[in-house]
Amino acid sequence: MLLIILSLGCADEEEPDEGSNFTLEIGKPIEFKYDPTVENSFEDTYYGMDLAFYIPPGIEELKNRPLLFTLSTRRNRSVSGSLLPIIQKHGMIAVSPMNGNSAQFEAFFEALIETEYIDSSETYMSGFSNGGRDIYQLAWSQQDKVKGVILLDPSDFFSGEPLENSKLSICIVCQDDRIGQYEPDITSLNELGIKSKMIAVEGLDHFGILSSLTIKEKTDCFEFVSEGN
Repeated sequence: MLLIILSLGCADEEEPDEGSNFTLEIGKPIEFKYDPTVENSFEDTYYGMDLAFYIPPGIEELKNRPLLFTLSTRRNRSVSGSLLPIIQKHGMIAVSPMNGNSAQFEAFFEALIETEYIDSSETYMSGFSNGGRDIYQLAWSQQDKVKGVILLDPSDFFSGEPLENSKLSICIVCQDDRIGQYEPDITSLNELGIKSKMIAVEGLDHFGILSSLTIKEKTDCFEFVSEGN
Protein backbone atom coordinates (compact mmCIF):
# COMPACT_ATOMS: atom_id res chain seq x y z
CA MET A 1 0.00 0.00 0.00
CA LEU A 2 1.23 3.50 -0.79
CA LEU A 3 0.15 6.46 1.31
CA ILE A 4 1.53 9.77 0.05
CA ILE A 5 1.77 12.44 2.73
CA LEU A 6 0.51 15.75 1.46
CA SER A 7 2.26 18.84 2.81
CA LEU A 8 -0.57 21.35 2.95
CA GLY A 9 0.43 24.99 3.21
CA CYS A 10 -1.28 27.99 4.70
CA ALA A 11 -4.51 29.31 3.26
CA ASP A 12 -2.81 32.34 1.73
CA GLU A 13 -0.46 30.22 -0.41
CA GLU A 14 -1.08 29.83 -4.12
CA GLU A 15 -3.98 27.56 -4.98
CA PRO A 16 -3.28 24.21 -6.70
CA ASP A 17 -2.92 24.09 -10.47
CA GLU A 18 -6.02 23.63 -12.59
CA GLY A 19 -5.28 19.92 -13.02
CA SER A 20 -4.75 19.15 -9.33
CA ASN A 21 -6.29 15.88 -8.17
CA PHE A 22 -7.47 17.24 -4.82
CA THR A 23 -8.74 20.53 -3.51
CA LEU A 24 -9.28 21.23 0.16
CA GLU A 25 -10.53 24.41 1.67
CA ILE A 26 -13.23 24.50 4.27
CA GLY A 27 -16.36 25.62 2.45
CA LYS A 28 -15.01 24.70 -1.00
CA PRO A 29 -15.51 21.43 -2.90
CA ILE A 30 -13.42 18.35 -2.14
CA GLU A 31 -12.54 16.58 -5.38
CA PHE A 32 -10.94 13.18 -5.99
CA LYS A 33 -9.80 11.71 -9.30
CA TYR A 34 -9.55 7.93 -9.39
CA ASP A 35 -7.99 5.24 -11.56
CA PRO A 36 -9.61 1.85 -10.77
CA THR A 37 -6.60 -0.10 -12.09
CA VAL A 38 -4.02 1.14 -9.54
CA GLU A 39 -3.56 2.10 -5.91
CA ASN A 40 -4.42 5.79 -5.74
CA SER A 41 -2.58 8.54 -3.90
CA PHE A 42 -1.37 12.01 -4.81
CA GLU A 43 0.44 15.11 -3.61
CA ASP A 44 -0.85 18.63 -3.26
CA THR A 45 -0.15 21.73 -1.21
CA TYR A 46 -3.01 23.51 0.47
CA TYR A 47 -4.75 24.60 3.68
CA GLY A 48 -2.40 23.97 6.65
CA MET A 49 -2.67 20.23 7.38
CA ASP A 50 -0.66 17.20 6.37
CA LEU A 51 -2.90 14.67 4.65
CA ALA A 52 -2.54 11.07 3.52
CA PHE A 53 -5.15 9.18 1.57
CA TYR A 54 -5.59 5.76 -0.02
CA ILE A 55 -8.24 4.32 -2.36
CA PRO A 56 -7.85 0.62 -3.24
CA PRO A 57 -8.04 -0.46 -6.88
CA GLY A 58 -11.09 -2.16 -8.32
CA ILE A 59 -13.83 0.28 -7.29
CA GLU A 60 -15.95 0.73 -10.40
CA GLU A 61 -17.48 4.03 -9.34
CA LEU A 62 -16.00 6.42 -6.81
CA LYS A 63 -19.35 7.24 -5.27
CA ASN A 64 -21.09 6.45 -1.98
CA ARG A 65 -18.06 4.61 -0.59
CA PRO A 66 -17.48 3.74 3.09
CA LEU A 67 -15.01 6.07 4.79
CA LEU A 68 -12.18 5.23 7.18
CA PHE A 69 -11.02 8.48 8.80
CA THR A 70 -7.86 8.11 10.87
CA LEU A 71 -5.48 10.17 12.95
CA SER A 72 -1.96 9.10 13.85
CA THR A 73 1.24 10.55 15.21
CA ARG A 74 3.84 11.58 12.64
CA ARG A 75 6.10 8.68 13.64
CA ASN A 76 3.32 6.12 13.33
CA ARG A 77 1.41 6.85 10.15
CA SER A 78 0.35 3.30 9.43
CA VAL A 79 -3.11 3.00 10.99
CA SER A 80 -4.65 2.69 7.52
CA GLY A 81 -1.92 0.19 6.61
CA SER A 82 -2.77 -1.91 9.65
CA LEU A 83 -6.42 -2.03 8.55
CA LEU A 84 -5.62 -2.52 4.86
CA PRO A 85 -7.47 -5.88 4.56
CA ILE A 86 -10.65 -4.18 5.81
CA ILE A 87 -10.19 -1.19 3.49
CA GLN A 88 -9.69 -3.43 0.46
CA LYS A 89 -12.50 -5.88 1.26
CA HIS A 90 -15.09 -3.13 1.69
CA GLY A 91 -13.79 -0.71 -0.97
CA MET A 92 -13.28 2.07 1.54
CA ILE A 93 -11.75 5.49 1.06
CA ALA A 94 -9.10 5.96 3.77
CA VAL A 95 -8.18 9.53 4.72
CA SER A 96 -5.77 10.64 7.44
CA PRO A 97 -5.27 14.33 8.25
CA MET A 98 -2.38 15.21 10.57
CA ASN A 99 -0.80 18.28 12.14
CA GLY A 100 -4.10 20.14 12.33
CA ASN A 101 -6.21 20.99 15.34
CA SER A 102 -9.51 19.52 16.47
CA ALA A 103 -11.53 22.28 14.78
CA GLN A 104 -9.79 21.64 11.44
CA PHE A 105 -10.24 17.87 11.73
CA GLU A 106 -13.92 18.26 12.58
CA ALA A 107 -14.60 20.74 9.77
CA PHE A 108 -12.75 18.59 7.24
CA PHE A 109 -14.64 15.44 8.29
CA GLU A 110 -17.99 17.22 8.03
CA ALA A 111 -17.12 18.57 4.58
CA LEU A 112 -15.83 15.18 3.40
CA ILE A 113 -18.95 13.20 4.29
CA GLU A 114 -21.10 15.70 2.38
CA THR A 115 -19.36 14.82 -0.88
CA GLU A 116 -20.77 12.32 -3.37
CA TYR A 117 -17.76 10.06 -2.77
CA ILE A 118 -18.80 9.09 0.76
CA ASP A 119 -21.75 7.05 2.02
CA SER A 120 -22.51 9.14 5.10
CA SER A 121 -24.21 6.15 6.75
CA GLU A 122 -20.95 4.14 6.56
CA THR A 123 -18.36 6.37 8.23
CA TYR A 124 -15.72 4.90 10.52
CA MET A 125 -12.79 6.29 12.47
CA SER A 126 -9.64 4.73 13.88
CA GLY A 127 -6.50 5.82 15.67
CA PHE A 128 -3.45 4.43 17.47
CA SER A 129 -1.93 5.56 20.78
CA ASN A 130 -2.31 9.37 21.11
CA GLY A 131 -4.08 9.28 17.75
CA GLY A 132 -6.55 6.85 19.31
CA ARG A 133 -7.28 9.29 22.13
CA ASP A 134 -7.71 12.16 19.65
CA ILE A 135 -9.85 10.22 17.17
CA TYR A 136 -12.11 9.08 20.00
CA GLN A 137 -12.67 12.68 21.05
CA LEU A 138 -13.47 13.55 17.43
CA ALA A 139 -15.81 10.56 17.04
CA TRP A 140 -17.56 11.46 20.29
CA SER A 141 -18.20 15.00 19.02
CA GLN A 142 -19.55 13.51 15.76
CA GLN A 143 -21.42 10.54 17.24
CA ASP A 144 -24.58 11.34 15.29
CA LYS A 145 -22.54 10.89 12.07
CA VAL A 146 -19.90 8.24 12.89
CA LYS A 147 -21.07 4.62 12.82
CA GLY A 148 -18.06 3.07 14.50
CA VAL A 149 -14.61 3.77 15.90
CA ILE A 150 -11.70 1.32 16.21
CA LEU A 151 -9.15 2.31 18.86
CA LEU A 152 -5.73 0.64 18.73
CA ASP A 153 -4.16 0.74 22.21
CA PRO A 154 -5.22 4.35 22.82
CA SER A 155 -3.22 6.36 25.32
CA ASP A 156 -6.40 7.53 27.03
CA PHE A 157 -10.10 6.79 26.95
CA PHE A 158 -13.20 8.17 28.61
CA SER A 159 -16.95 7.88 28.71
CA GLY A 160 -19.53 10.63 28.82
CA GLU A 161 -23.19 11.34 28.22
CA PRO A 162 -24.11 10.24 24.67
CA LEU A 163 -26.35 12.15 22.30
CA GLU A 164 -29.90 10.86 21.96
CA ASN A 165 -29.35 10.25 18.23
CA SER A 166 -25.92 8.64 18.66
CA LYS A 167 -24.94 6.08 15.99
CA LEU A 168 -21.60 5.30 17.59
CA SER A 169 -20.23 1.87 18.43
CA ILE A 170 -16.73 1.34 19.80
CA CYS A 171 -14.12 -1.42 19.63
CA ILE A 172 -10.84 -1.16 21.53
CA VAL A 173 -7.91 -3.47 20.73
CA CYS A 174 -5.32 -3.36 23.49
CA GLN A 175 -2.49 -5.13 25.27
CA ASP A 176 -3.78 -7.69 27.75
CA ASP A 177 -2.17 -5.85 30.68
CA ARG A 178 -4.33 -2.76 30.00
CA ILE A 179 -7.69 -4.47 30.50
CA GLY A 180 -8.15 -2.80 33.87
CA GLN A 181 -7.52 0.64 32.38
CA TYR A 182 -10.31 0.39 29.81
CA GLU A 183 -12.84 -2.00 31.36
CA PRO A 184 -14.68 0.51 33.60
CA ASP A 185 -15.34 2.87 30.69
CA ILE A 186 -16.40 0.03 28.39
CA THR A 187 -18.91 -1.05 31.06
CA SER A 188 -20.15 2.52 31.51
CA LEU A 189 -20.59 3.07 27.77
CA ASN A 190 -22.62 -0.12 27.36
CA GLU A 191 -24.81 0.94 30.29
CA LEU A 192 -25.35 4.29 28.55
CA GLY A 193 -26.44 2.53 25.35
CA ILE A 194 -23.18 2.96 23.37
CA LYS A 195 -22.35 -0.52 22.10
CA SER A 196 -18.73 -1.13 23.10
CA LYS A 197 -16.27 -4.02 23.04
CA MET A 198 -12.69 -4.68 24.08
CA ILE A 199 -10.32 -7.16 22.44
CA ALA A 200 -7.27 -7.81 24.63
CA VAL A 201 -4.35 -9.38 22.75
CA GLU A 202 -1.74 -11.48 24.53
CA GLY A 203 1.94 -11.24 23.66
CA LEU A 204 1.92 -7.90 21.80
CA ASP A 205 3.46 -4.68 23.04
CA HIS A 206 2.15 -1.18 22.25
CA PHE A 207 3.57 -1.04 18.71
CA GLY A 208 2.71 -4.69 18.09
CA ILE A 209 -0.98 -3.75 18.38
CA LEU A 210 -0.44 -1.50 15.36
CA SER A 211 1.68 -3.84 13.27
CA SER A 212 0.91 -7.45 14.20
CA LEU A 213 -2.82 -7.98 14.71
CA THR A 214 -4.25 -11.03 12.97
CA ILE A 215 -6.80 -10.77 10.17
CA LYS A 216 -9.36 -12.33 12.53
CA GLU A 217 -8.79 -9.70 15.23
CA LYS A 218 -9.14 -6.88 12.69
CA THR A 219 -12.22 -8.47 11.11
CA ASP A 220 -13.90 -9.15 14.46
CA CYS A 221 -13.41 -5.52 15.47
CA PHE A 222 -14.72 -4.08 12.23
CA GLU A 223 -17.70 -6.42 12.07
CA PHE A 224 -18.65 -5.35 15.58
CA VAL A 225 -18.64 -1.62 14.81
CA SER A 226 -20.17 -2.05 11.33
CA GLU A 227 -23.33 -3.44 12.92
CA GLY A 228 -23.89 0.02 14.36
CA ASN A 229 -25.30 1.02 17.72
